[in-house]
Amino acid sequence: GRFVGTRRGGSVSVFTDITEAKRAQAAYQAVLDEEHLVLDALPVGVAFLENRVIARCNARLEHMLGYAPGELAGKPARVFYASDEAWRAAESMYESLRSGALFEGDGALTRKDGSQLWCRAWARTVNPAAPRESAIVVFSDASERRAAEQALRSSEALYRSLVETSNDLVWSIDREGRWTYLNPESVRRIYGGQAADLLGRAYYELAAQ
Repeated sequence: GRFVGTRRGGSVSVFTDITEAKRAQAAYQAVLDEEHLVLDALPVGVAFLENRVIARCNARLEHMLGYAPGELAGKPARVFYASDEAWRAAESMYESLRSGALFEGDGALTRKDGSQLWCRAWARTVNPAAPRESAIVVFSDASERRAAEQALRSSEALYRSLVETSNDLVWSIDREGRWTYLNPESVRRIYGGQAADLLGRAYYELAAQ
């Protein structure tokens, strides 16, 4: 309440009923608490960016990048990137968001200790006309998937090298009996020609020669 003195030494008091305001404030706080609970329970990192500054993020993202609770809030999103070049390249995300569509892409985030974490990112802006003003970005740890893909490519490259340099003829044909693959080294050694010249031809044509 407020108290106002009068000329005769008295006072006038004014009281305002703020019950509804308190209820609204409590309801709003309950919504915020529930939102934080949901965000912190997610298995992905979530960052709310305002003009490329981290307004807030969930606990999962802090854990992924090795930060203490609340440590990322207020930091420039530059901390996500290992170099100024990578930071500038990330500008392309905001240009994509101008269409109002969901941005999706892969890239490396920098942990607090300087190590790299490969992530899949999804982003959407609140206002496509000014995407930098407010954007929500979701990060999923894709390091295991990337490591598996790299291992698979390495394995495929090794297998291809072994097959292509093998002295034994390695081949495959389609349902019509036409060559779809022959290892080059063996074709040169056995037939004295190029594997590319035989692809698409029927295998029995070569056997008849």
